[in-house]
Amino acid sequence: MKVLVTGADKFLGSHLVDRLVAENEDVVALDPTGGRGFITTRARVYRHDYRSENLQKLFERERVDVVCHFAYEHSIVNSFEQPLQNADHILYSLILLELCKQYHVKRVIYGSSTAVYGNPQYLPCDEEHPTHPVSPVGITQRTVENYLYSYWVNFGLDHVILRTANVYGPRQSPESEGRIISILIGRMLKERQVIINGDGWQERDFIFFSDVMDAAIAAIRLPERKTKRAASVDFIYNLGTGKSVSINRIFAMLKERIPYGHEPVRGPQLPCEVFEMRLDPHHALTSLGFKPKVGLEEGIDRTLLWFKKELNV
Repeated sequence: MKVLVTGADKFLGSHLVDRLVAENEDVVALDPTGGRGFITTRARVYRHDYRSENLQKLFERERVDVVCHFAYEHSIVNSFEQPLQNADHILYSLILLELCKQYHVKRVIYGSSTAVYGNPQYLPCDEEHPTHPVSPVGITQRTVENYLYSYWVNFGLDHVILRTANVYGPRQSPESEGRIISILIGRMLKERQVIINGDGWQERDFIFFSDVMDAAIAAIRLPERKTKRAASVDFIYNLGTGKSVSINRIFAMLKERIPYGHEPVRGPQLPCEVFEMRLDPHHALTSLGFKPKVGLEEGIDRTLLWFKKELNV
């Protein structure tokens, strides 16, 4: 099978490329950003911009079977500061979908997130939970989800939407991607001041990157859908643990391991921040065989080890 991965030099995209290569798939890696040097030499790498005519030439040349669209990694804060740049993801996704339709791609796997739910009406959130996103990140991702379903209904383009909880692990940037575990590790290893916004009792469902990769591989290999009667929720899979941990608890776990000799400074509450979030992964369990294998303690240890090597500390 030939698989195209977008965002192939980013956190999740680069790991997915590695996993697909290890599974002996034919991998095409797309990342126009110039990258961070994570892409394996065993994949064919393209640096085309999504608006470039060369992107169509890529589809013409490669004739991929599946597209894994993992290019979107904006943080909530960045999405408020750069709303127009954030919305570009919708246009880039539409360009990809048009090419997928034109070149008869069999399936699109899309990396979405809990941001589409907004403030939860009940917990844990299942896939039928109402979607009322309150951040530009959630609005953008939900819009792309809607386009995916439209392309299924109108053109028969199959798709899988993976709504991830807070993913963490090696290669996650402590800067641009705005993920709390990587930010804390990056600052604490360098003995910099840590800022925790709000009171720190916000709770998140944390999932290690390799568990997301397991689900992505299973999604690629799902049997072809035989009916057009599928509802939009049938294409969506929550990837989480069903449990939540506070930011204060994460800080305490890291402080003990590093060790770190300072207390955090309390910053202002972030705009539209959801106080508590956890996901019900039952649909992914029954349909993808998804079951988180890496617990939080082990995942933090493995992430911390990678950061220590990366930062030479």
